[in-house]
Amino acid sequence: MSHNYHTPHQSYHVILPRDTQRHTGALILGDIHAATDPDLLEQHNVKTIITAASGLDQVRVAAEQTHIVFPLSDSKNECIERYF
Repeated sequence: MSHNYHTPHQSYHVILPRDTQRHTGALILGDIHAATDPDLLEQHNVKTIITAASGLDQVRVAAEQTHIVFPLSDSKNECIERYF
């Protein structure tokens, strides 16, 4: 079950919650504000941020996170197969 969160500055969905027993972080689907919120990332033990958008590859994330960028256009014609 996912949890949805909306604040005036960010929107994100917890797809898989943090598992403290297995020492794993959460899987979160969120906007750019969530991806750059150090408190949110720490709260959910997020270690990797994946950006699937063009023009956002210069976004700065904390040194503790790995940032992977897939420069995709928001278009139904975008060919995403090359990333899989």
